[in-house]
Amino acid sequence: MDKYFDALECPACGGVVTEEEKICPYCGRSLVLRNDINLMDRKDKNTYITEAAEALHGKKPFLCNRNTIERCIECLDKAYDIQPDAFIDLFRAYVEYDYFERKSLKRKPGYKFYYERASSGGITTEETIKLEKLLKNQIQIGG
Repeated sequence: MDKYFDALECPACGGVVTEEEKICPYCGRSLVLRNDINLMDRKDKNTYITEAAEALHGKKPFLCNRNTIERCIECLDKAYDIQPDAFIDLFRAYVEYDYFERKSLKRKPGYKFYYERASSGGITTEETIKLEKLLKNQIQIGG
């Protein structure tokens, strides 16, 4: 049976791409068609962000187990794939710092990468406060 899809969009620039393309012809980003996503059931960016926060159950990442952290990161990655956003980068920087950096676990690219991307993306104080409210914790990134 043939499958019919709506037009697919590059998560970086929004350009229309086909299932066969491995690189966006507009911005050059590598594309991966994820077979585990049913396009009819696809969640929006904010739903994935909320799921990432809920995975932590109001705890700081440092106090969570590795499976919980990986679930949180998976949700953030899915949100970022839908629409790149400085808020997601800030959230990811916080998780990377509080869990991996504080436990001295080597991880690439590391929290600094995501924090710099959030900063260059124009993260605001209001968005930082919004993240703290979502997580029900004050966030600290870096020493």
